[in-house]
Amino acid sequence: MQSDWSSWAEAVSTASVMCESTGGYVSVAGESGATSCTLCGPGSYADEPNHVCADYQAQTYSTFGVDECLVCPSAVYKSKQLTGQSSCDPCPPGTLKTLTTCHKCDSGTIAELYQTECTLCDGVDEYSGVQGQPVPAEWAVSVNRDEITECPKGTYGVAGANSCTAYGAGEFSSETAATQCETTAADYVPSEDSFGGGAAIPCDGPGEYCDTEGQSEAKNTTAGYIPKFDRTGTEKCPPGTIASACVDECTPCSPGQFVRGTANAKCTDAAIGYYSLEKGKFEPMLCSNYVTGSTTLQAKTYSLDGCVCLGGEFKNGNTMKCKKVPAGNRDDVAGMTTQSMHLKKGHWRSSANSIAVAECFGNHDRCVECNNLVQDLTVDGGSLEFGGTAEVQTITSSADGSMTGGTFKLSFKGDVTGEILFDASAAAVKGFLEALDMIGFDEVVRERVNNGCFVWYVEFLGNIGDQPLMAVADKLELDGEGADLVVNEVVAGVAPPGTSEI
Repeated sequence: MQSDWSSWAEAVSTASVMCESTGGYVSVAGESGATSCTLCGPGSYADEPNHVCADYQAQTYSTFGVDECLVCPSAVYKSKQLTGQSSCDPCPPGTLKTLTTCHKCDSGTIAELYQTECTLCDGVDEYSGVQGQPVPAEWAVSVNRDEITECPKGTYGVAGANSCTAYGAGEFSSETAATQCETTAADYVPSEDSFGGGAAIPCDGPGEYCDTEGQSEAKNTTAGYIPKFDRTGTEKCPPGTIASACVDECTPCSPGQFVRGTANAKCTDAAIGYYSLEKGKFEPMLCSNYVTGSTTLQAKTYSLDGCVCLGGEFKNGNTMKCKKVPAGNRDDVAGMTTQSMHLKKGHWRSSANSIAVAECFGNHDRCVECNNLVQDLTVDGGSLEFGGTAEVQTITSSADGSMTGGTFKLSFKGDVTGEILFDASAAAVKGFLEALDMIGFDEVVRERVNNGCFVWYVEFLGNIGDQPLMAVADKLELDGEGADLVVNEVVAGVAPPGTSEI
């Protein structure tokens, strides 16, 4: 460049010369007598005939000091204006070249840099809105591939997929535009709408638990098991308790029942000869260990009073053993104690604690004097039996629905029986009544009514005349809606006609 200026300086110093167009030089346009040549700038060229710098036409360009325009290298380049362009710019991605501008590709199509035509978005994760672009992983493309939408709750999107994917079992999403599924924790399951709404809910229904992550639904406990505290598994019911399926707590066995071992669904009644005093027992107790030789009159006994001696024996309180009754006692009455001996007709004893029994024959004054201590009552108040009508009373249970359990007690002249089961046999009721002082019974008959209810017919001994009604001392929560128990007299006892004092 320095040599060019030196030549020009030398030329103008000696004579007039023509500006060299090949170097992009011209004299100042429209002037004569120029003292210098002008170098054409970018976007123009030296127009030799006219000695001016002319602008280049559209789709051409020039750099500094050239004699001719250059054509833009391809159709993907645009010029900024119709003339005087000093450079060609490529159309940005998503557009194609027009004459002087870049035109956006239609929705659903794209164009990459230097691309000469718009192409359809047909990839598995592609769409085109304003400008061709890939679909984000958490979005789904529309049918026309011209827009995208967020994946709704309960679904997720992955790169390379045209649509959102629903979650599998034990999976959920708690928000829209999710890129991956969330797995439920060990004590949770997806909610009912998790595949469309997205949520996880705790396993907290009766007997429900979730022992692994990703469960699609809660598991239910089986009989004998309950959920752990955190609901991540199950645990066995301990001895003395039971559980049905689908419950949260173990239930202790009722008094009179027991259950051994763990994971039990049903309690066992204490067998005859055994008793269980409290709730939640896992072993019954043997009556004979309490009173040697004793037993029970019925199963499911839950009171020490239920451990009695059989007929022909009595419980001696001093030794806590069943012993043979002394001569003069009845041998067909169960449950006798020293205080409640049942003497045969014509026998007496000096006190309620005496086990010495004597005949009244020849000692009638003794029988009269000690009539309150004569237990059999076939000799009552010093009288002998010559006939009469036996007193008959009924014990009737009832309920609005059905009676399914519970106990009751009876009382007579201030004495109270032990607890009698709601469905006790006739022999059991008779045994409880005969254990009372000052009563004698000939027979007890049980008749089923309906719905777990019964009538017990109690026939007193025939020589004791009209008797006051027995009373219900305690119902002890008889099970059943409207459960009740009443005593009625059906036959009034009549003392024997012609009874005479001894």
